[in-house]
Amino acid sequence: MFRVQTPGPPYDFSPLNGRFSREAFSFCAAFAANTANPPWYVDFILDQDGEVDQAVYQRLEAESPTALVADYADSGSEFPVDLFLRIGDQDEFADTFWPVVDALEENGIPLLVRVFEGSHWVPATEDKIAVQMSYFFPIKATAEISPRVADPRLFPQQLRAAVELPGDLDAADIDCDTVQVIDIDGRRLDHSIGCTGACEISDLNGNGRDDLSVWLPCGAVDRAARAGGASTGDEVALTIRGELSDGRFFATADTVTLGAEPNPVAVD
Repeated sequence: MFRVQTPGPPYDFSPLNGRFSREAFSFCAAFAANTANPPWYVDFILDQDGEVDQAVYQRLEAESPTALVADYADSGSEFPVDLFLRIGDQDEFADTFWPVVDALEENGIPLLVRVFEGSHWVPATEDKIAVQMSYFFPIKATAEISPRVADPRLFPQQLRAAVELPGDLDAADIDCDTVQVIDIDGRRLDHSIGCTGACEISDLNGNGRDDLSVWLPCGAVDRAARAGGASTGDEVALTIRGELSDGRFFATADTVTLGAEPNPVAVD
């Protein structure tokens, strides 16, 4: 992997001896710099015998993405944004990608992974960029939630959200299984609330455009809102996000008022 100037050992490693040597020196320069170690001013990962220098390895390992994720989680700070990660289904660096995904998930950091066709070196196409950008800047849809009161004591214990897309987009292109409440009053939910039952396409409000109706479990919405500090009579805003059949994201919001808190069931 590493070309050397001497047949050694001892070896004389140099960043000028090929791609892998150059990349290894670059990595060491980023995380194991040493201004007292000329001529390259780094502590290199391999010693003069070609063995891994454990002290340097530990310094590099401490700066690895998985270690940084764990450190951030241990700090108690809330991650400020969701992450969108994409990878090719033939990506040459998959072995380093998925451990990072595992570390993020294990530490409860919100993320979404999309696997596209191709290798690591396939240029980003317009459709891939459109999907990725829409995750952070979703298509602005509209929604009408009914009934306007979220009261899990009342039948059918569901809220109907009628979602309408803008422009020439068709509500029939929404992937019903992806529609979920992700945010209540600006507070990102630890666990999104998905829809229940079958979805329905109709012109519910009679404006000549089709809506996709999904049903949200009233009890789950009520519990999530109260967990965030809301109480009976408060109006809360539900942010609903979903995906189109081409992978692009949309988002919309509407409000409901919390009904009376369910009475606890007495248990002898």
